[in-house]
Amino acid sequence: MIARLPHWIRWLALVVLLGGATGFGRETKALAPLRILFVGNSYTYFNSMPELVAAVGRHDRGAPRIEVAVISGPGLTLSQHVQHGRVQAEIRRGKWDYVVLQEQSLLGMPVSPDEFADPSQGSPTAFLDAVGALSRAAKQAGATPVLFNTWARRERPQTQAFLDASYVQAAQRHGAKLVPVGTAWQLASAQGVDGLFEPDGSHPSAVGSYLVASAMYRTLVGREPKPAPTRLASPRLSSTGKPLQQRDRVEVPAKTSRQIWRGVVESLKRCRERFGTLCQPGA
Repeated sequence: MIARLPHWIRWLALVVLLGGATGFGRETKALAPLRILFVGNSYTYFNSMPELVAAVGRHDRGAPRIEVAVISGPGLTLSQHVQHGRVQAEIRRGKWDYVVLQEQSLLGMPVSPDEFADPSQGSPTAFLDAVGALSRAAKQAGATPVLFNTWARRERPQTQAFLDASYVQAAQRHGAKLVPVGTAWQLASAQGVDGLFEPDGSHPSAVGSYLVASAMYRTLVGREPKPAPTRLASPRLSSTGKPLQQRDRVEVPAKTSRQIWRGVVESLKRCRERFGTLCQPGA
């Protein structure tokens, strides 16, 4: 005859079983995926950046699984996204936690005298209006709108202040949050990180997209993987954001990875010192 187990052992076994079924506190939350919709153009889809954000999460033990989707196209402005209507439809049905909005890189700043007349280049006023329309749609669906504050082109570093001011104004006016990628880009460059740009001096290289993904992850998830990842693999995205069968691999030296993450952390610190919870989506 098998001896009966002591009462305390049977009680402990019941606790363990129930704990596995219910998850208990933080572990239950950790299992819920974080869903992020990215809206933009080539600055977003180059090197499959949104998928790199999810890849960073896979290197961070205990972090939530990140699910991403992308609506993008070459050179698209947020105003054009609003006119097309696809973003609003996806927001309504997607049950997203965050909707990340990236404007065309110039915000209407002219490279040539005729560029202001080209609607594909956008304008600060159109940018503000588009952010308002998409932020309202996100909030109505229970999502947090987030602005992807981009970097200045390599030959026009003086425009960073204009970009930053425009994104901050839009975020404050429409109740959106902000990822200060432009500041992180500057700080990484100041620390000696080379090769952030593609040869055109505008688009991000693989290293540049790694920086963007790191800034997105640190801001939206509020975590920093230790050690910082140096190799990320992700599904390749088309220019419209559709996942392809190929995979992208991004590799950065360990020193570069550390420098980028230091710049990311410092950029958020500076943003919070100046603008409070603007760069803290969970707040």
